[in-house]
This record gives sequence, C-alpha cells and structure tokens, in this order.
Amino acid sequence: MSWASSTTNLQGAIDASAPGDQVWVAQGIYKPTALSGPASRTLSFSMKNGVVIYGGFVGNEHDLAQRSPVNLALGHFSSTTLSGDIGVPGSMADNSYHVIDNPVGLTSSAVLDGFVITAGNANGPANTMFRYGGGMYNNGISPGPCNPTVRHCLFTDNRAFYGGGIYNNAGAATLNGTGGSASPTLIDCVFQRNTATQSGGAIGVFSNNRNAISNSTLTRCTFRFNSAVEGGAIYSMADFYGVANPTMVNCIFEDNKASSGGAIMGWTGYKSTGIPRLTNCSFMRNTAAYGGVYNNYVSQGTGSPQFTNCSFQANTGILYNDGYLSVVNPLLVNCVAFKNGAAETFTNLYQATVQLQYSLVDNTVTGYTSVNSLTMVVSPFLNSTSTNLSPCSPAINTGLTSATGLIGVTTDLSGNPRINLEQVDMGAYEASSLSAARQARLYVNASATGTNSGLDWANAFTDLQSALYYPCVADTLEIWVAEGIYKPTTTSSRDISFFLRNNVTIYGGFRGNETALRERPPMDLSRPLNTTLSGDIGLPGITTDNSYHVISNPVGLTTTAVLDGFVVTGGNADDNLLNGTRSQGGGMYNSGQGGDCNPTIRSCVFIGNSASLGGAIYNGGGVNGVSSPTIINCLFLNNSATSYGGAIFNYGYKGVSSPVITNCAFASNTCLSGGAIYNYGEYGISSPLLVNCSFADNLGGIVVSTGYQGVSNTLMGNCLAFNRLVTNGSDFKNSFGSSITAQYSLFSSTMSGYSSGPGNLTTNTTPFVSTTDLRLAPSSLAINSGNPSVVIVRTGLYSLTNVPETDLANQNRIDGDRIDMGAYEYQTAANQTVYSVRNGPWNESLTWSCGCIPTGNQKVQIGHIVTIPAAYKVSILSVRYSLSGAIIFGVSGVLELKEGAPAH
Repeated sequence: MSWASSTTNLQGAIDASAPGDQVWVAQGIYKPTALSGPASRTLSFSMKNGVVIYGGFVGNEHDLAQRSPVNLALGHFSSTTLSGDIGVPGSMADNSYHVIDNPVGLTSSAVLDGFVITAGNANGPANTMFRYGGGMYNNGISPGPCNPTVRHCLFTDNRAFYGGGIYNNAGAATLNGTGGSASPTLIDCVFQRNTATQSGGAIGVFSNNRNAISNSTLTRCTFRFNSAVEGGAIYSMADFYGVANPTMVNCIFEDNKASSGGAIMGWTGYKSTGIPRLTNCSFMRNTAAYGGVYNNYVSQGTGSPQFTNCSFQANTGILYNDGYLSVVNPLLVNCVAFKNGAAETFTNLYQATVQLQYSLVDNTVTGYTSVNSLTMVVSPFLNSTSTNLSPCSPAINTGLTSATGLIGVTTDLSGNPRINLEQVDMGAYEASSLSAARQARLYVNASATGTNSGLDWANAFTDLQSALYYPCVADTLEIWVAEGIYKPTTTSSRDISFFLRNNVTIYGGFRGNETALRERPPMDLSRPLNTTLSGDIGLPGITTDNSYHVISNPVGLTTTAVLDGFVVTGGNADDNLLNGTRSQGGGMYNSGQGGDCNPTIRSCVFIGNSASLGGAIYNGGGVNGVSSPTIINCLFLNNSATSYGGAIFNYGYKGVSSPVITNCAFASNTCLSGGAIYNYGEYGISSPLLVNCSFADNLGGIVVSTGYQGVSNTLMGNCLAFNRLVTNGSDFKNSFGSSITAQYSLFSSTMSGYSSGPGNLTTNTTPFVSTTDLRLAPSSLAINSGNPSVVIVRTGLYSLTNVPETDLANQNRIDGDRIDMGAYEYQTAANQTVYSVRNGPWNESLTWSCGCIPTGNQKVQIGHIVTIPAAYKVSILSVRYSLSGAIIFGVSGVLELKEGAPAH
C-alpha cells in the first residue's frame, strides 16, 4: 500500500487491485514466474479491467506527475522492464512463451503505461497459443473482447512464429462460431528488433470467422528493425467473413524487412474485409521481395487500403497488390513517394489498381491512376535520410485539405499543426514555410573551400549531385561546373548516377572565376578543358567496380534538359543481363520506357565507356515511349560494347528511338556489331538522322540497322567515313527490311551496305589530317561538297538542311560558298579563329586550341594570361579579349595587327 511496504510480486498486485486502482511499478526487471518452484515458460503477466499499471518510477514518488517522463521518440525508455528471460540468462530457448498473456474480456480500461517488454519467445508446439505473441498475446476468441490500452511501451527483442511483439487473436472456437474481438489501442509505443518465424515481426493480427473483428488503433508508434517472412512490422489477416481494419496515425516504419511486405502485409481471404487506414505515416528503407506494403486479397475478399498524408522513401517498392478474385484498390491521398524502386514502386496483379489523389511521386513510377498529382525528378524530401519536405518542395501547400483521412487529425508526424498555411501539405510532415529565394544559377567547383552553398564560385558545391538535387530553383536553372573530376557517389554503389533535369542546363569547362557565360573558354574537343564526369568510383583504373552508368536519365526529359561541355568517361554497364538496364549505356542511359526521354547533349566527349549495349549512350524507346535525344558537336572515342553499339545503341521496342546527331565524330569505338552506332527497331521505330558526322576506324562496322517487326531507316547527310580497320562484314549493314540512306557524303570506295542518294562521293585516300586528327586535309574531296541547300540556324530542330553555327571545333560551320562534309569545316586562313586554352607562352602549342600557334592571318581570342617572350614578333588578323584574358609582353616582345584589321 506504499513504497515502503511494496510487494515484489507484480502479478499479485494486479490481481489484488479493483477497478479504478493503479499499480505503480518501480525501476527494475520483473519476470513472470511463480513465487516458488521451477520457472515455467507458460507463466505470463496479465492485465485487468479498470486497472492502470504504471512503470518507470524511482520508488519514492507520491504523485503521478513526479514519475520520470518516458519519451520514446527521443530514446528515453522506461526504467521498468517486463522480461521473459526466466531461464538461463541470455538464452531465448527457455524464455517465457508470452511476457504478457491477456485474457478474454479485457476492455480499453485495462491500461499498461511506461514499460519495456522484452525477451518473450513464442516458439511452442504447433497448433497451440504458445506460437503467438512473444511480447504480448491478446486473446479475443469468441465471445471476446480483448482490447487493452498500451501506452509509452517499448517492445524489443521478442520472438514468435506469429506476432513477435504482439499477437491479436480475434476468432471463434469453432469453424462456424461467432467471432470475437481483439482490437487493442497502442499509443506512443516503439517496436524494435522483434522477429517472427512466419508472420508479423512486431504485430500479428488474426481475425477469422463471422463477426470476428480486429480494428486496432495505433497512434504515434514506431517500428524499426523488425523482421518476418510476411509483414516485417505488421501482419494483418482476415478470413471467412472476418474484419481487420487497423487505424494508424502518426506512425513510423523504418528498416523493417520481410519476404512479402517489408513493413506491412495484409491478407484478406474468403468474403472478409481489410481496410487499413494510415494517416501521417512515414515509411523508409523497408525491404521485401514483394513490396514495402503487400496487399493480398483473394477469394472475394474486399478492401482498399487508404493512405492519407503518408511519405515513402528508399523502400523496395511501396505497394504490391494481388487482387485474385477480389477487389483491391489502394488509395493514396496527399502522399509523397520518391526512390522506391522506380517502375516497381507499385505492382498490380489481376484487377488491382492504385489510385493517387493530390500526391507526388518520382517520374519513373508507373501503374497508377491520378487526380491532381505531381511527378518529380528531384527529391521532394529534405535529404535521403528524412521524409521531411525540402524548403522548396512542390508538395508544400498543394494537398487536399478536405481529405477524409484528416478528419480529427490536428498535428503532423512531428506534432506540429497539420495545416501551417491555407492548404495542407502533402506527406507526413507539414513544412514551416514556403521557403526562401529560388536560384537561377548554381556553382560547382571540386576545389572550392567556402561554405559550399552553391550560390557563387567562392562558395561553390564541391560535388555535382548537390546541385542536381538542389530543391529551390527557378523555372529555369543553369549549373556552372569548373574543371575537375566529378563522380556520382563517394560510396561503392554502382547504381548511383548523375542525371539531367528539365529546364536545367549544366555547363562544364569553366575555370572557376567567370561572371558571364561568354567568358567560358571555347570548347576544343581535341583537347577539352577537363571537366570530367567519371564512373571510376572504385579502385582507380579497375572498371569492374565502376558505375553502371555515369549518367542515368529518367522518363519525362525534354530537350530543355541540357548537358554542355563535359568529358564523360569510365561508365561500365557490364551486368551482361541484356534485358536489364545495368548492361545498357555505360556513359549515359536514356530511359524512354513508357514515356519520353529526349535530352540535349552538346559539346561533350564520351571516351572509354563500356557496356553490353551502347558503350557510350543507350537510347531506349520502350513501350509507348520515345528516347530521341539531340546530340550536337560531340566526340565519341574508344568506347566499346560486347554486343551491339560500341558508341551508341538506339532501341525502339514498341516505341521510338530516333536521335538527331549533328557535327559529331566517332573514332576507334569497338563492338561485335555496330562499332559506332547500332539501331534496332523491334515492333517500334529506330531511325536516327546523322548530319555532318565523321567516322574513322570503328571496329565492327560503322552503322548497323535492324528492323525486326519494326522500322529502322537511318538517314545520313554530309557525313564522312573512312575505316582503316577490318570490320565484321560491311561497314554499313541492314537486316529485316531496314535501310541506311546517304546523301552528299564521302565514304571509302570499299564501303557498302548503304543506299546512295544525291551528291555522294567515294575515295581511296584518307580525307583526314592524320590517324588521330579528324579535321579535313587541305586536299580532301569533302571540302565544299556538302548539301548546297544547307543553311545556318541559331535555334530549333536541326535537319539535313538546317545546321548549327559552328562545327565540332567551334569554328564557323560554313567557310565558303558551301558546307563541307564531316564534323569539321575546313577553315581558310581568313576565317580561322585560335583560342587560348590555358595560361602560357604565345609560342607554345599547349597554350592554343588544336595546338595551333597563331603566327599569321588568324583571328585570336584570349581568355587566359598569355605571354609574348623577348625577341618574339607575331602578325595576326585580329585579337579579342574576355574579361579574364590578357597579354603580357616580355622585353622586345611585339604583337602586330595586319594592316586595316580592327583591334578589339
């Protein structure tokens, strides 16, 4: 009756209490054993109607308010433990079957508050209750009920065949008997590291028979690191007219795992009902072969799980829905989901469907119907380890305030007001405001030492991914990236890649001090300023641990997603599963599966990438999808594929993959078939347009087109090809009714496999300057031999007659009366412009683009510090300076302009 005269027999105190009494339990460990005789695994604690059992006391309090607070969210657990470790300490084999065994007839007036429940092990004989509920067994067998209230309790390290932490049994003693009820109320409880050999790592629910009901209510409960075969955290089963409609509000599910339903599995059988309702719940890193939440409705089962303001991140799938002979239509309202398995986020079998309303998912997700929902490429969350919204997330203030699941809900998952502004946010957490300024430009410099805010060069991000994931951006964004090597991850995960975003232009090639784009050094692809995106994330120089894709672009990209001025190298898509993305596109993977992926790639070098399909770039126009990027002024060098497309593989499978490739050069790429480009129209279309492209020494053929039950008709204009290598068959090859048509192009006289349009020429002499320089030799037949109808256009789609202003060397595209063939325009002296590419002496080749020292009749553009040494004299046509360009004269150093030439 007082602390001084307290009993050590907890169950005795509970049994002696009358309705309205309280039992206060001091800190310590309490075990459910008899006062005398050997320990029995069948003994358990048991709650009682009308009696509130409080734990967590020191042992001197006289008022409940003096009890030490229990805050499980902060890790402040109770100091009072109910333990099933009744035998050999630390051995689970002889532990209590149930730490707590609650009888039929309990109501919500039976309360347990402030305990740790641990070490129960329900591994008893088959077909006995001793297999269910290691931590707590709630027996709601007819007539029931068994609906206790459990608050501020931690269930940890309990085991069972079914329901490691808690098992709620609502059923009937006979097959056709009236069911009972097992619907406990759980408030502020934590379940961690509980396991079930079969079902329900933390909680197992069984509602079997007519009128059997298990409608548990869980409020502010957390489930972490629980595991089972079915339902890593929760398994809810209703069968033979049973009902299992749990309600979960403000709950967290993290790092739970199972074979089916990493977090939750619901199984609803013959004419039974299962409608879980979840509000303000967060799911992260729950793993399973079949869905983070598995909904299995069979044999005329009924139910549509309802998720309101729930958030999902980094789960292996969210919903796996099996509606065999039943109806299962999960409804997600005001929910946010990102990076949960792309197309595997929602899996629907039979007639199951997923309905999204006022929700947000990443744009790789399929398998749902939508009402007022959004898709994103960039994460809406604060970071990869939180489901709080980022400051500029489009999920802010865009939810459905009148959602049914929000009735009676006043706070979000963190306890803050559920509605902060005039409209509810999507997701489990309400943002505090609509955020700050949106940026129109971000800066990246691997050597930056400032605050790394990304807002200027001095404080630039040191990694590109930070800029790509930056949430607060204007309608259009530029990302400026300084010279350096950038890798998609600092981990060993080969699946992490860079990606492009709509309305974002990513520029490389900066020195790191420019204030205007015109100050960026001109891109000279023969020796580009080294802003490199590298997949060499593992052991340096070893490709087997490299990124599968340096860049992996999602569905939904348009031509407004631009990459400009980069070296892309070291991607290795070597998985060798030809139907899997890990074998496709070592440098860049463009996913057009079920949607469009049409980025713009400019002034880039793809070198030393490898894959099974498409060593440098894979364009996959999947079912009803389009992957037709625009590729301009790019160099493809020394890329390889083990199957098809040494540099580029274009695959139109029931979709379209027909890129436009302009002013590009392909040299020394290798493959069994299609050393440079392979086009495959399988039940779809793969018909690229190649304009002013140069091909040299690609092993395995130049262009191969296959139209298997589809269309693959490649069109080439103003192109140039000369191979010194033995190839597999023809340099150009067609099969299954495909075609390669060339016009105004120059090929080796031994080449075959193409249909000749107007203006084609052949030669036995290389048209190139050398084996390593694909610019035109002065005597080349390709000079002034291109399509006479070609015109220069500044913007718009390029075509056989509309070409860019500059060639692959950033020189004027037309020099003279007619365009040249190939990627490089031959420049007469009057039109040649030589650019500085680094600080250095005027008379050193490394200072200049193409290694060409300006000695006379050239235009010169200075973007660096160039010195003219003593006793050196040069006469040029004109000179231009950018803001960071200057010439320093040594003693007797002289620079002269041609007579009449304007000085700038």
